[in-house]
Amino acid sequence: MRYLIFLLLTGCSGLPSKQTTSIQGAVVNFPNIVASGAMSAVGFSGVNNQLILDASRREFKKNVQKVKQSDIGKLNPVTFEWNDKSTTPNVEDMGFIAEEVQRVNPLFTKNRADGTPQTLNDRAILAALVKEVQELRAEVDKLKK
Repeated sequence: MRYLIFLLLTGCSGLPSKQTTSIQGAVVNFPNIVASGAMSAVGFSGVNNQLILDASRREFKKNVQKVKQSDIGKLNPVTFEWNDKSTTPNVEDMGFIAEEVQRVNPLFTKNRADGTPQTLNDRAILAALVKEVQELRAEVDKLKK
């Protein structure tokens, strides 16, 4: 059974584990989640049995640098149907293929323990999109002058 649950610092029951995990100052108890610490969201992925904590505060980051280029134009959006291995078989959807995205920019994916891409890193893609919009805005402003 696969789980993908996102919470906004609220409780939830029914997760497949009864463990307590502490990461970056945040404590999460299963199956009734009790969250504390500087995070904006909590998730649990049953695919890898990984706890996902989403902390955006500067205090959790080091070596912060501006994005130099976005690579967004190299991504290949596709339409597809989920297959029988997914939690929603035969449902039509739109998105990306993680293996292709990883080749464009490894920061755009979240990987399994063996290094193969599992899913997209939406935060990294969003940052690249913002960089691309900023560059386009600068070009438009320059052309308007």
